[in-house]
Order: sequence, then C-alpha cells, then structure tokens
Amino acid sequence: LFRMALVESLERVRRILDADKLPVLIGDVNYSYKDLFWVVEQMTRQSYVGLNFFFACLFADHWETLRQWSQSKTVCLRFSSTEKQKLVRVKKRAIETPTQHQISLGIRSFLTGKVVHEVEDYYWEYKVLYDLSIFPGTAVEDKIVLLSEESSYEFVTQFRWSSRPPEHTCEPVDVLIDHFLQQFDAQGNLEDFRIHSAVPSHTPRRNPLVNEEIHFMQLLSHWASSVSQYVDATLRLDESGEFDFTPFDNAHDTVIPLPLVVVSKENWEDRNVTSLSSEEEAKLFSDVSQHFDTSVTNVYKQCDTISKSNTIICKDLARLLLLMRNIQGIAHEYSVRVCGIEDIQRKKLIEALGREVTPFDVTDMMKREYRKKFREEFQPRSFCYDIKKSNDDDAEGQVSILSEERDPSDCIQTFNRKTMNQIIRTNISASIQLDLNCTRFVHGWIQHEFSTIESSKPMAYSLNARAKQYSSFILIIGSVKTNEEIDIKRATILQNGQELIVPLDVEALPTAKAFKAAISSLSAEQQAFSQAYRSMQLAGTLFVVAVVPILPQLERVLNLPERALTKQLELSQSIIELFLEYQIPSDMLMYQGHDDVEVSVKLASVQKSVDAVLQMIQEEKDVILAERMRQEELRRLEEKRRLEKKRQEEERKQVEQKLLKLEEIREDVERTRDIMHSNIDKLLERGSCLDELQCKADDLQMNSKNFKMRSQKSSSLFSNPFKSTLFSSKQKNVAPDFCSDSDLCVENNQSMEGGEAVEIPDSEPQEESIQPEEDGDALKESEEPEELEEPEQENIEEDEASEEENYEIGQLGTAQVDVTQIPKKLDDAFELLDPDNAVHSATIKTQNSWTKTSCSKLGTPTVQLLGKNELKSEHKQALDLLDSISRSGGLSLIDVDVHILVGVSHWFDLSLVDTLIQNNINPISKLERTGIIVSSVLHDLPSPQLLVNPNECPVEL
Repeated sequence: LFRMALVESLERVRRILDADKLPVLIGDVNYSYKDLFWVVEQMTRQSYVGLNFFFACLFADHWETLRQWSQSKTVCLRFSSTEKQKLVRVKKRAIETPTQHQISLGIRSFLTGKVVHEVEDYYWEYKVLYDLSIFPGTAVEDKIVLLSEESSYEFVTQFRWSSRPPEHTCEPVDVLIDHFLQQFDAQGNLEDFRIHSAVPSHTPRRNPLVNEEIHFMQLLSHWASSVSQYVDATLRLDESGEFDFTPFDNAHDTVIPLPLVVVSKENWEDRNVTSLSSEEEAKLFSDVSQHFDTSVTNVYKQCDTISKSNTIICKDLARLLLLMRNIQGIAHEYSVRVCGIEDIQRKKLIEALGREVTPFDVTDMMKREYRKKFREEFQPRSFCYDIKKSNDDDAEGQVSILSEERDPSDCIQTFNRKTMNQIIRTNISASIQLDLNCTRFVHGWIQHEFSTIESSKPMAYSLNARAKQYSSFILIIGSVKTNEEIDIKRATILQNGQELIVPLDVEALPTAKAFKAAISSLSAEQQAFSQAYRSMQLAGTLFVVAVVPILPQLERVLNLPERALTKQLELSQSIIELFLEYQIPSDMLMYQGHDDVEVSVKLASVQKSVDAVLQMIQEEKDVILAERMRQEELRRLEEKRRLEKKRQEEERKQVEQKLLKLEEIREDVERTRDIMHSNIDKLLERGSCLDELQCKADDLQMNSKNFKMRSQKSSSLFSNPFKSTLFSSKQKNVAPDFCSDSDLCVENNQSMEGGEAVEIPDSEPQEESIQPEEDGDALKESEEPEELEEPEQENIEEDEASEEENYEIGQLGTAQVDVTQIPKKLDDAFELLDPDNAVHSATIKTQNSWTKTSCSKLGTPTVQLLGKNELKSEHKQALDLLDSISRSGGLSLIDVDVHILVGVSHWFDLSLVDTLIQNNINPISKLERTGIIVSSVLHDLPSPQLLVNPNECPVEL
C-alpha cells in the first residue's frame, strides 16, 4: 500500500511539472550532504502547507484570533462527545410457530391451528452530541466552537435493558496547535523554515528544530487518529449497509510529504538536483484541494442517497472524518519520511564501503591510524611478550591478552612504558617478603564499545600464557599496593608445553564528570565516603601480570653459574619435582664447595645430592609399598576368613532346619503308634466276635499301609550330610505283646527300615582357624616390587631463534614513574579534555574458572578446568615453589617481567553505523584524542612531543 501511495504521489507531482523536469526521490540521485537539509526543509514546508489547507476548513474565520492567542498562550484544539440512550417505546407483536397442532372434537372431526406467541420489541434512541472547539491555555469558557452536531438513530432489542449506560461523556481529546499557528505570519503566509543556519546541528534529522517538528507531528497524528477512530466507529453503527467507506480509507493518499528533488531530463546523467518552486508547490496543493473537494462531494452524494428515516450518518460527521484522516496522514508521513533520511544515508554509506562495518574494523583502523599519528617509540604495541632472560636466549614461553571474538592470534594494542632494573616487593606469606629484580612495563589499554540492540553482551578478553616443552615459569596475577609493592591474588606454575587461559572481566567506572555530578547533592560525610571509595576503585584499575622464570633462579639457589642448567633437562626436572612434591630444602641440593672449580664438578655435586635424595625417597617409597602390600595381604586373608565363617554359619543353619524336620516326623510316628495301640485295646475290650475283630484288624492293616507309604515318601529326610545315625540300621523294632497280627508287626518294622537313620550330633562343628603368615621377610621377598626404570634422556632439538624487534619503548632506562598516580591523572585529564564525557576508567579482574591444557611428549593434549578449589591448590603450590627458589626470601628473584595494565573504556551510545549517521561523529578522531591523552599521561610528556606532526595535536596536556 505504501508503494502504491508513493507512486501515486510521484505521478501527482509529475503532472504539475514542466515536460522537461522529472521528480525523483533523493536517494535515487547523487547529492551533497547539504542537499539533505533543504530536502527536510521542503518536506516541512509541504507538511505545513497541507495542514494549513485542512485546518482552514475548520477555523478559517477565526484565524486572526487564534494567531493572537498563540503569541502569548498555548492554543488547545479539543474534540468532545456525549452519548445518550433512552427507551422510546415498546411495541407488542404476535409470532406464529411453524408447527401445526390438531385437536380432536369428536368422531371424524378435528380442529387444526398454530400457536401464536406475543413478544415485545423495545425501541431505543441512541444520540451522539459532539463538538470541536478551540480555546487559549486553560480558559475553556473562552472557547470557540468550530463544529457542533447531533446525530441519532433507533435500534430494537428484545430486552428492557441495554449494554450502554443512559448517558456517557467521553474523555476529551486535546492537542496543542500553537506551534502550528506560529509558523505563519499575520497575512497567513508560511514563514521560511531553515535548520542548518538557525541552530547548530549534526544531521538533518538530529537537531533541535527538526526534533521539535517531529514531536509536534507525532502528537498531532495521535490526536487525529483518536478522533478519526471514534468518528469511524460511530458511522459504522449504521446497519443499512448502503454507505461506502472507501473514500475514508484512501483519504490520506491526497498528500504525502516526500524527500523529492527535481532533475532535468536533458541533464539526467549530471543529476543536478533542485527543489520545487513556489509556483510548483502552489499547483501541487491546488491539485490536492481538488482531490479533497471531489472526495467530499462523493461523500455528500452518499449521504443524500441513503435512507434518512433511521441513520446516524450525516454530512458534517463524514466531512470531519475525511479531515482527520488527511491530517493524520500528513503528520504521520512527515515523521516517517524525515527519519527515512537516515536510512538513505545508511544505504549510501554501505554502498561506499562495500559492506556494513563492525567495531572490529574500527580496531584495525586504529592500529593504522596510531602508526601514522604517533612517533615510532610511542606507538602502541601488541600485548604479546616472550619470556626469556635476554635477547640472545631462546624464549621459554609467551604471555598475551587476546579478544575471544577475534582471531586467536590478534592481541590487544597498548601504549607502554618500560623501566629496567627496578626492585618490586611482594609478600608470599605474613613473614616472607620477596624482592623482584624486574623489568617493569606500564601499559595503557583503550577499549572501545558501541551500543547495539541485537546484543548487550560486552566484548570478552582473556589472558593467555604458554610454556614451551622442557621450560617452566611462574605466572603471578595481582594488583598494585604501592609504587614499589604488588599484591599477589593468584599464582600458578606452567611447564612442559602447558597452556593457560584466564578469562577477564572488564568493568567500566562512572566518568569523573558523572561522579562529581552525582555526589553534588550529597552531604559532606557522604561525599567524603564516596570520594574514598572512588579512590579505591581507581586503584583497582591497575592490573598486574608478573612472570618469574624458574631455571635462572634454580641456578642461583643451587650456587651454580649462569646457564649451567640450560642443557641439564633431567636434572632440572628432578630438582623442580623435589621442590614441588616433597618440599625439599634447597640446602640439601645446593653446591657447597669451592667456586674456582669447573662447572661439570659443580653439576656432578648437585647431581649426587639429587640422586641421594631421590634414593632416600625411593627407599621410603619401597618401605611404604611393602607395608601397604602387607596390609593388603592381611586384608585379603581377613576377607577370606570372614567368607569361610559365613559359609559355615549358613551350613549350620541348614543342618538345624533338617533336624527340626526330622523331629517333626518322629513325633508323627509316635503319635500314629499310640493311636494304633489305643484302637487295638478298644477292640479287645469289647470282646466282640472274631469277625468284627478281623474286620477291624483289616482296617488297621490298611492304615498301616498308608503310614508306610508316607514313611517311604519322607525317607529322604532321614539322610545326614555328616553321615551320622539317628537310629541304628541294625536295630529291630519289636512288636508289642498285645499285637497278635504278624503282618502288622512286619509292616511296622518295614516302615522303620525304609530310610536311613540319622544321629543327632552332640556339638557344633569346630571352625577351622586360619593364621596369617608371620614371616614378613618371606612375603617381602616373594612380592618385591620391580625397580623403577630411570627414564632415558631424550634428544631435544634446538628451537629456531625468533627474531625480535629492536626498538626503544617510551622512556627506556631507570626513570621512575609512580604508577599509583596514573589512574588519578587519567581521571583528571578525561574530565578536562573529554567534552563528550564518554571515556571511563575500567577495572580488570580475573574470573574464577580457568582452563589449563597440558601436552604430553607424544603431543596428546589434556584439558583441565580449574575451579575455586583447584585454583587454591595451584596458588599454594606456586607460593611453595617461590619460597624454595628464594630461600624463604633470602634471595631476590631475577629476570622477572612485571606488566602493569591500566584500562580505560571509550563508550559510544549508539552502534557504529548509527554513530556515523545519527550523531555525525567520526569514532576514529574520538579514539585518537583518547589515545593521545592516555599516552601523554603514561609517558609524562606534553602531547605534541608524542606525535609525528605536533601541529595536528587535537588536545594539549
């Protein structure tokens, strides 16, 4: 829809131009930056001319009065309305049901009919009273009524109540138009609008005058939209469906302020742009006036043709809706098109550069600009330093600070100042203080940040340290206490190809101007506390990284000459292992003979001492290993004894269960025998006939057979795992004297002989005791551990010597600089020389999660994550080694590099492209100024002395 409206507007402008001229958008032609200013002026003038036309339809007769009001007061345009509703009448009507009913009246006679229901229709009158008025300031009583109408219609419900209240006064909708009235003179002519000469501005969009115009247009657009929505909803209450709302939907197409320019068809290639003349603008709005009159005429015709018996639609209400739609269209499109000027500039910028630039591109540009701007000795360098004793020695490792989002090989750039042979103290415990004979580097780091909507995550940086194979050093991270003392926060040891990654947190502090503005409203006590805390924060901006090589210090602590341990790889590793793992005192290993002997003699003496200590440690290990093996054997035997005892206990429980079952069977047998005897006695006492006795005997015989069968089934229960006998297999059961039946006795005898008798054991089986072997020597001889083979010394290829740049860095030599004063000096310098208030001091801290990568001799890397507990262990181990190689502070540490990093952060409120387009700021020049300030404070030199061309210095400090 917008594209169609844009095409129609261009065609409308083309109709009023001469044949040799062509209207085009400014983005489609070549233009100068100044052309954008008069394009915005032209759009503003077109908008006010269009608004004047539509407002004239409302208050043309009161123009002079309104203009006088606007000279001293605000002028408010108000739309208000009141809605009323009342019940007019109630009408009853009959409704027949569609179903017929029959009623029987007798033989072959029926009455047919339908049921009739009586309903009531409630007729309501809905009336809207609205008016459009204007008044000065808050004097509503002096208002001028511009439009006041009443419209009503009737609607019917089936209920006595309605959802609308009887009377409702809508909230008035106001807008101030005194700004609009002030743009015209006494004769009603539009005054010239100029933005590039009246008020200093950065861009055609970002300046006070245009901001004021956009603010007014946005308020006016909101007011017109609210009024048009209300009027449109009121008109759409008409239920006849005869009214066409198309003219209202297309009303804003009558005029659109566009960033137009006029070019000549003959000189199209030159594209010399001009603006519309006053006569052409008059023709354009004459065409707009005709278009609006045509729309009003069409709406009036619709109002005349629709039924007037019951409708809310009236001519004045429809005309008001057309006016509001056009006013809304002009005000809204003005805001959109003026803001679109920046989109045109953004496209031109990307077209010129070939792609959209990023903050990383600014970093690369600043490297090039610094090389051009500063003298060679003051140019910023990459924070990447080799760890070595001198320029003639090979590097043992490397320490650097990298940006995690960029190429891993790309280090940060810092201004630096180098001081040789300086003594710095530090404490590794409450009683031990170390002296570091070091080379001190003071770095000034400028970090720039651009605000982006897509991501608010700041850039991530990390401290990387790497030790070469068969090399070692101690990495110390801390802060500055005084100019000659540092405080150790974290320490770790890197050796044999290990690599450490330490994530850094960079936190910006409030600027000096912002801090002073914030504490200005505090009390004296609150200000004193805030200033003391601010001083502590500034002191925290000094970040210390120190590197202590281990090998040179070992040579000193062992009384060996310089470079004596360079090729003694195995000896060096053994000594470091003794210091780290066993905390062996250095006195046990150091050379204590004459100094005038050869180096080989001294090394042999140290080697002998090391071998003696290693042998002692090995013997102690053997004793410990033998003791552990003996304890393991005892544990194994004890475990075997416990299992055997458990097995015997289970067997005893099984025997007891079987004995219980045998006892139950014996009781059953005795009970059955008693029953048999009792039955026989009863039969004999009765003295019945022999036949009866015989019958009973037969029955008894049958019972005996059944018992025999049960006894045979349970014969397995009489077996004994210990092969003991309960009843002797040779023993015979004797039949009772009173039993005359031989078969019965035999059967009873056979029933007892069916199974194997079991003998109950008198006591539990004795446990078998197992005694361990007491011959410790025999055990030691049988399981003596294999002797540890000494690792063969590998052939090590010499690393190629890396070339190093020979240049002087800043103030080279012994000149002293108080680093504790640098943050305060930078803070004061930025307060004085940073008009944008955009440079912040920044604190640098380490995170609590580090990554350590160890590489074996075969090249297989192992990654270890160091948390809080692991960092504490690493810190303790490093301090123990510092204690050993310094003889508890008795020896100063040599060949130490101490890097002190001072961080500042330059903030830009917008993204990089928006900084260029919206603020019209070149970030390169701003960062150059910040770099000059940092370098001047760091080197304690006037700014012009740092630059190649002193006359081009933007600031002088």
